Amino acid sequence: MGAEPDVAGAWGGPSAPGWRVLGQLGAVWLLGSALLTTAIPALGPLLFVGWRAVLVGLLVVVVLAMGLLWLIARSTASVTVLGARPGLWVLLVFVGGLALARLGWRWTDEVGLGVSSDRTLTMLLGGVPHVLVAGLLLRGWRPRLAAGLTLVGLLGLGVLRR
Repeated sequence: MGAEPDVAGAWGGPSAPGWRVLGQLGAVWLLGSALLTTAIPALGPLLFVGWRAVLVGLLVVVVLAMGLLWLIARSTASVTVLGARPGLWVLLVFVGGLALARLGWRWTDEVGLGVSSDRTLTMLLGGVPHVLVAGLLLRGWRPRLAAGLTLVGLLGLGVLRR
């Protein structure tokens, strides 16, 4: 069992690992920002139809998000430590990203940053928690260290601002 390759420094052609890392993180950010931050609030009007409609809508959003994450995981499997287990990668990025998003949402509301009331900021920052989780699962110590330090820094900032 050899050392895992570090993908951070390989910026060759478009199929090089560095570009696949950017593609993976960009796709995860786009999914977290566009789909989850717009689809989940859009379920609100379904309350007028009934709880069953909300649950069906939520199920559709979850299945769609996990399906898209599965495609991302399969197409960028070579740059993640869980390349052979895309289902685990999908679960970790989806659940971990949602947990961090909830924590970040509460923290930004508590300190009065107004992210939840500003649609542009929500769209811009909505995918960051998912990207941080995906970054922790990349091959090589440099990208994982960057994602880990960013996560620890944001969590530390949240604790200090309380």
